[in-house]
Amino acid sequence: MQLDAEMGSTMTERFNVAGAMLVKLFGKPADEARVFADRAAKVRDIGVITAMYGSTLFIALSLLASMATAVVYGLGGGLVIHGTFQLGTLVALTALLARLYGPITALSNVQVDVDDRAGRLRPGVRGARPPAAHHRAPGRGGAAARAT
Repeated sequence: MQLDAEMGSTMTERFNVAGAMLVKLFGKPADEARVFADRAAKVRDIGVITAMYGSTLFIALSLLASMATAVVYGLGGGLVIHGTFQLGTLVALTALLARLYGPITALSNVQVDVDDRAGRLRPGVRGARPPAAHHRAPGRGGAAARAT
């Protein structure tokens, strides 16, 4: 997340018109491009790894939910055949199981989404500067001219 925020700050500072002019005039554009490419590669690699872990977790939870449903239907079907359960009880158990695993599976993607959004929001918050005070020459309009 910190690396993503640093890359966002670099983009904000150096890729606007003033920053690009400063880099061209006083900086080393090749070094700036290399540093940015390195940071972008690291952010990309971390994003790919995070996405792979997130998708693996989602697949594992989906598989667990599917296997649990199959076990409930298998064992419950046997119990319904032997008269221990009624069919309505089996259907209710599978419905409850689906309601249990639905939110858990949905939560498996929350960490990836939160990290992604927080990393994108931080550069704007950290890089925010107070607006520069605009000074107007006397007699050029503004509040003083409107008051008279």
